[in-house]
Amino acid sequence: MAGVLLQQKIIEMTPAEKDQDHLRVICYTNPQIPDRTRSLREDGGEAYVAGIAESIKVLERAGAELVIIPCNTSHARFETIASNAAIPVLNMIDATFNKARSFGVERIGLLATDGAVALGVFENDATVSVVLPEEHEQREVMDIIYGIKAGKYNDAETFEKIRALAGRLRARGAQKVVLGCTELSLYSSWFPDGEIIDPLAELAREAVRVAINFPSAVLAVL
Repeated sequence: MAGVLLQQKIIEMTPAEKDQDHLRVICYTNPQIPDRTRSLREDGGEAYVAGIAESIKVLERAGAELVIIPCNTSHARFETIASNAAIPVLNMIDATFNKARSFGVERIGLLATDGAVALGVFENDATVSVVLPEEHEQREVMDIIYGIKAGKYNDAETFEKIRALAGRLRARGAQKVVLGCTELSLYSSWFPDGEIIDPLAELAREAVRVAINFPSAVLAVL
C-alpha cells in the first residue's frame, strides 16, 4: 500500500496539464524481499539487500532510469544498495532532512522501526537531533507497524495511537515528527498540515524533480 501511495503522490506532484505531461513509471511490487528489521538483526541486512538488488535488476531490464525505494529501514544499507545498482537510486532519508532544514527544524521526533532506530538511519545529519520513543513506546510503534502491514491502514484507532505517540515526542521537544516507516505514511494525510514530516512524500517530490530532467523520464518504484 505504501508503494501505491507513493505512485499517487508522484502523479499529484508532477506539473502536468494532460496525460502526456506525466512521468512514465514502472512499479515492481516484490513482497518476497525479507523483513528489513529482522534481516538487520539476524544477518546485518544481507538478505534484504540481496532481495532489493535482484529487484533493481528487474527494473533495469524493464528500462528504468531512476529507482526509488519506499522503505525507510532499507536505507540502513543504502550505500551498498546504490553502489550495486547500474542506475541512480534516490535517498529517502536525505530528502527528509532537506525538508526538515527547510522548516528550520533542529529537533525531530522519530516514529520508525526497531531496525531504523538501532542503525541510526535518521541520525546522519549533524544539524538535526532526533528525539526517540521510550522503550515501551517503541514496542508500541512496532505493534502499530505490523498491524498496518496486516491490513490496518485505514483505521481510526490506529491513527489515534500514532497521534498519541507523536504528541509525546513533541512534549519532549520535537519540533516536527517524522513518520519514519512507510506504513505510518499511510496515515500522513490524517494529521493537520505542518505537524509531521512524511519521508514518502519527500521521496515523491524529489523523484519528480529529478526524473523530469531525464531523457525519457522512466522512474521505477520498488
